[in-house]
Order: sequence, then C-alpha cells, then structure tokens
Amino acid sequence: DYMQPPFREHQENLAKLNIIEVYDGDKGWVLDRGGVDDAPESDLADFQNTVKKDIDNILRHRIHEPGMIVRFGGRDIVDLKEVDWVELVDADNRTIRIALARDTHLPIRKVVETRDPRTQMKSEEVEYYSNYHPIDGIETAFQITRVRNGIKIFQVFFDTCKYNTGLSDSLFTKESLDERWAKIGKKEKHKDKKKDKASSSSDQ
Repeated sequence: DYMQPPFREHQENLAKLNIIEVYDGDKGWVLDRGGVDDAPESDLADFQNTVKKDIDNILRHRIHEPGMIVRFGGRDIVDLKEVDWVELVDADNRTIRIALARDTHLPIRKVVETRDPRTQMKSEEVEYYSNYHPIDGIETAFQITRVRNGIKIFQVFFDTCKYNTGLSDSLFTKESLDERWAKIGKKEKHKDKKKDKASSSSDQ
C-alpha cells in the first residue's frame, strides 16, 4: 500500500490475485486479470468518503476547513485509558470525535457520526488504533480496526511502515497500470487459455 496523503493511494494484491487499485482524488483505475479499467463509481465514492474521515487528513488538513467546528468533548476512560475527547463538526454536518490518550496524546479511538440525507438514518463508524511503534520519529499504529454500526468491516496488522520514501507521482496514474499490464497481460491471458482448455476437457 503506497500513499501520498491525502488524495493518492496505490494498493497491490499480488500474493494470489494480480489486482492493483490506484486512486488520485476524483479519479481511479483498477488492473485485474482482464486489463485496466476505470474504478467503479461506487468504489471511487467509497475512497473519497474514506479520505474525508481519515484521521491523518482530519488533523493535518481538514481541521482548517471553512465551517469546521472544533471543541473539547470532555474527559473519559476508553479502553482502560484516561482520554480527552476532541469533537469536530464539518460543513456537511459530519460529527467526528477523537479520543486522545492523556499520557501520550496519541489517538486511540475515532467515532464518525453521519446521517443519510434521504432516510435521515444515523450511521456510526468507530476506528480503533493500537500497538504504536516509533517510525522515523512518528508514532504509528500497527493495528487498526474499523466497526460500522456494530459490525467489523476492516482490520489491518502492519508488518512494516516507511515515511518520506520519495514515491514517484507516476505511481498514481493510469499509465503506470497500462505499463504493468503490458508486461503481465500475456501471462494472464496464457493462464486463462490453459484454464479454459482444462475446463473443456473435463466437460467432455
């Protein structure tokens, strides 16, 4: 997973499936066994929504947005730790609450509350941060869990993390996927032909 916060991301799943997803703001592309295509609108919308709720983006950039309200949310005990809650409300009436550990000032939980404009149904998404490690002087959570309306939808355990690695802008373009497909496309098509032949033989 390569990132240029807040709007660029390049994800590769190469262990078993040759799938690469690239997002750059309001654009996105996917490379799979069929070639390179524009990312589905639903996936692009999910990415843009995730960017708006990303804690790094919130604390570095969105906190300065026009119309953003920031206030102290009080003290509390969260995951057996003393915390200070910080509450933000953006121009879209999205409420974001962040629990900061009082001893380290690191975020350990983020709660985002939204309301569907059509149904007015309330939705709550909670993100948990733990297992912090100092990487290049930056305390980094190596475990992140996301729960939406009581259902776990995402969990990640990082093995390594690097900052300021000088990623090329070209990594976040459709052209980079076209170049990758030009190299691996023939192999993928050959695999598909072999599978088709095997399937045909078994049908006979």
